[in-house]
Amino acid sequence: MAEMIFRIPSRVVQYGYVELPLAMEPGMSPEMIAAAYVNYVHAFQKEEEATIERLKEAVRAPVAASQSEVDQVIDETLKRAQELMQEALGAAEIREEIDEREDNPAPWDTEAEAPKPKPWEQKETTVVVSDEW
Repeated sequence: MAEMIFRIPSRVVQYGYVELPLAMEPGMSPEMIAAAYVNYVHAFQKEEEATIERLKEAVRAPVAASQSEVDQVIDETLKRAQELMQEALGAAEIREEIDEREDNPAPWDTEAEAPKPKPWEQKETTVVVSDEW
């Protein structure tokens, strides 16, 4: 009895495949082997897609919570994350609102200070040329 390996490509898993060793009856024609392979691959891929859909539905089913419950969980999670960052890292909260008071204008509304001169720009340098070498 001869043994043949069917290599079945996956439609769901990128670069994924299944190798299946099968025993072949002696005297099988290449046409029979090709037909068996094509039928097996077709059945495998259809069942693979159906299995993935069943898994997706199983994952979606328990998540039938109301939007208010989801919002509450998100708010609690964000609040706890802020507390942990403040405790562990000493983070400070920055408000999202823009403070438009005159004593605290936005940085893009104020005039920038002139840059301070660099040390090499402050002193005059003189170049001494000497003929002695």
